[in-house]
Amino acid sequence: MRIGAVAGGVDPSAVLDLASVVDPQVVARAGVGDPFEAVPCEPASRAVVAVATFSGAADTSDGVDVSNTVKQIARERMDLMAGASSHIRAAKSPAASPAPTRYAPVRMALRINGTLDPPGSPWYERLFADQLCTVIIACGFDEYGANRSQDELLESGLVARGFSRDDAGALARIAAGKRVAPQRPAEHWIAGAAATDAAGRPVDVVVTLVRAGDGSAGGDAASAFLDGLGRCDVAMYGGHGRYGTGPDFDYNFTADLVDDKGAIEASFSEYKDLEEFLAERGRATRRSPLAEYRALVAKGRLQIRRVNSGNLVINLRNYHTAEFGAHVMVDQLKTDPNIRRMSKQAFDRRYRLWLFNGCRTNDYFYNLRKLNPKANAGGLDLIGTRRVTYWSMIGDTMLKLLDELLQRRTFSQILQALHAVNPDNPGDDARGPSHVADLGRRA
Repeated sequence: MRIGAVAGGVDPSAVLDLASVVDPQVVARAGVGDPFEAVPCEPASRAVVAVATFSGAADTSDGVDVSNTVKQIARERMDLMAGASSHIRAAKSPAASPAPTRYAPVRMALRINGTLDPPGSPWYERLFADQLCTVIIACGFDEYGANRSQDELLESGLVARGFSRDDAGALARIAAGKRVAPQRPAEHWIAGAAATDAAGRPVDVVVTLVRAGDGSAGGDAASAFLDGLGRCDVAMYGGHGRYGTGPDFDYNFTADLVDDKGAIEASFSEYKDLEEFLAERGRATRRSPLAEYRALVAKGRLQIRRVNSGNLVINLRNYHTAEFGAHVMVDQLKTDPNIRRMSKQAFDRRYRLWLFNGCRTNDYFYNLRKLNPKANAGGLDLIGTRRVTYWSMIGDTMLKLLDELLQRRTFSQILQALHAVNPDNPGDDARGPSHVADLGRRA
């Protein structure tokens, strides 16, 4: 997911057949993967934070409480940004952009690409059953604050569509509809008769809104979204794709370079800055940034400080081995015993529709199909992205899907509408249709 007009990436359509739906069982039997190369799709704005120390984390029921760490990072961000002209930068022309470092030939793990031309429509008789539709809309976190404008847009967008914030009323309607009650604190919005069912009867819609804000309560936001994935008819996430690992509601990581005595020489809070530093350092030994990273980590000279309370990990395959940040992301998640894995979550068997709106979230499809059998048995329909997308379009994209569903659009119409909100930007390799679908089986 990119900030404003800043983006990077290679259009996957150049190397993948994205117009086909791949059955993971068929692919598994065939034992094949797909080639894929891309350049970074995580935050493009750059910042190197000078010497910094961070307080330790305390255990909580959801894993790790990183509020002290997050507050420290936030203070450093504010100090850094106070001296910067802007942290939302214009896209560079292709000629001005340096060629990306390629680390190794890529053979991608098994994946489902999704289809650009899905048949039929969402299962509206299930979505609007008992004249009630429950929706959760969640906006993730961006280290440079790009999520804050989208937080506001989502609220104003709901108001413009006739929704009102009414926690008690929404919970009462959920109870009256004999639906599972929310188990985590969140905002609840309700609109009466926002849609109609097949018989022309009015359908009330309850939207649970989750916003990461400053990232200090990322674990709570992740818990609320996870709760919504289980109980709601429709779930939408907009934010960073985190290199295909999953949704994230708080800060990513920091890295400290220490000397032989453990004193911090420099700290980094962006993959790109760390990669550039390691590239310069590795010139003397003719090591790539990735090789230098591995060597320093092995010696204990480079310490990655995790901030994973807000991560919901769908996938730990590295689909983007040509990208330095992907290695750091997957490494630090794999070594964190407290991460929450989607594969460990229990979902009952009923119909759901999920949207994951971030850079290349079709990376999620394979594991979502493989690891959640009950959810899939109920006919889970997935919508994700096939290329770079932008933070400035997150709110509009999720509100557009809400509009399309309430108007009972077909899947083909939905994908066309989502692409209209996420137009091409060829200079940033954001080319072609933005979203794809992978449809579940109708029981």
